[in-house]
Amino acid sequence: MKRTKKNVHGFTMIEALTAASVIGILSAVAVPKFTMMTYKAKKAERSVVMKGIEHAMFNYVLVSEPTMQSVTTTTTTTHGNGNGNNGNGNGNGSTTTTTSTTVQFNASWNPALPVTGTKRSFNKSQDGWNQLVFIPDGPVFFSYSIQSSFSATDASYFAVYAVGDLDSNGVQSQMVNRYDASRGVWQLTSQTESGDLW
Repeated sequence: MKRTKKNVHGFTMIEALTAASVIGILSAVAVPKFTMMTYKAKKAERSVVMKGIEHAMFNYVLVSEPTMQSVTTTTTTTHGNGNGNNGNGNGNGSTTTTTSTTVQFNASWNPALPVTGTKRSFNKSQDGWNQLVFIPDGPVFFSYSIQSSFSATDASYFAVYAVGDLDSNGVQSQMVNRYDASRGVWQLTSQTESGDLW
């Protein structure tokens, strides 16, 4: 009986190495790009939430400013013309009393610090945040805070803070948007980003 050879088809070693090289090069380029795009998508949350908080603060200031916690400072200055020893004597004097009321609204870090690279629940009932119309939908990557001071005589401002660590390397990224009131018009006066890129 005669044996016949079957045609055996397969990849040669060169073809297999070429395919492996191409896949390796594509992976070396694609994985960092994919990681970068993932971080950018997560970082987009910060802009959206901060913008929502800022609009909620504008609304809150317009509607609820009289109900905010106020701190009243009174300064009294006496001016006099005195005759006698060491400036003590009888004389005509004038007294100026200045009273300024500063209204403060602060909301502490929500979710609480420290930040992680994972989403965490936003506490809608936390003091300060429960007075705003805007609350993020669902869990968030960043922690947010608000500091403000409103006054009829002094400069009024509010600042919105965001802190995060998307890549979980222990180095935080921070963004601060500060708004100042000038003649009743609120303007973004500074936008600061510091720390890690992610």
